[in-house]
Amino acid sequence: MGLSQKLSNDRGMCQFIREITWKDLEFHFKVEFEVLFHVKIRLHVRLEKSQIGFGIASFFGHQ
Repeated sequence: MGLSQKLSNDRGMCQFIREITWKDLEFHFKVEFEVLFHVKIRLHVRLEKSQIGFGIASFFGHQ
């Protein structure tokens, strides 16, 4: 079935749009979730490192 044949058919067109929209949304949510998760992990690790650095600095400062 050619693309022009599919586009000329209303039902085919609706199905075509639905498939493309669903795939785009799925990809968008997957990428967004991965990016947010990565940023959370990075911020968490960064925060812990800065807290450890602050703890070491205050420990040596009190000695």
